[in-house]
Amino acid sequence: MDESGIHDGSPVITASAVWATPERWAAWGFDWALAKHPVEVVHAVDCHNLTNAFAGWTRERRNKYVGQLLPTIGRHKLHARIAGYHREAYVKHLQPHPEVRRWLEDPYHIAFMFALGKTWPALLTSGYTRLEFIHEVNAYQSALTDLFAIHCRRNPGVEATLSFGTKQQHMALQCADGLAYEGNHQLRVGFNRPRASLELFDPTGTHMAFVMHDCATSRAMAQFLIQEHARLHNPEG
Repeated sequence: MDESGIHDGSPVITASAVWATPERWAAWGFDWALAKHPVEVVHAVDCHNLTNAFAGWTRERRNKYVGQLLPTIGRHKLHARIAGYHREAYVKHLQPHPEVRRWLEDPYHIAFMFALGKTWPALLTSGYTRLEFIHEVNAYQSALTDLFAIHCRRNPGVEATLSFGTKQQHMALQCADGLAYEGNHQLRVGFNRPRASLELFDPTGTHMAFVMHDCATSRAMAQFLIQEHARLHNPEG
């Protein structure tokens, strides 16, 4: 799992979750390692902006590189969920509910909760009973661990863990990073025209799904959060 839009005043915040069996991850990782050469660690924002590892590259070289890198995800049929929403929706519709805003202190907590909430049922439906979530290291680890524990309590028959690491330690986080970044930019412009990069991620349109709340659907999102807070904190109500 990874996030996008938390550091730069982005109008949109997204969280991504990508999953596969250990065997499929290993096969994908081999192909990804070959395709990403000569870049050691792929950061989507650097690739897009031609900075750091991509400094000095031309747009043509970058586009050719992306065209050979991203299809590794589709070839190995990795599954994904991307959750996101507009910040202004968070402020507008939750303003009258300070108890909910205290519960989810940072806007990213909402994106994480929605991404996890849509990923967990999909994993259970696929028959998984042992889940290992890995999120990139960030400043939210304590809060995310608490939110993760809520899902564990809801699913007592599932063995699930959450740990944190870096893109250097876990190559799969480079995949999650790209999905979070591309999902963020897709939500900014709407879904009438899918980004070409996302079509490379999932060329068949069967392995990736969005949990996106734009300004038009944010009221329903806020209502869900209000009800969820009441259910968790007032179980007798």
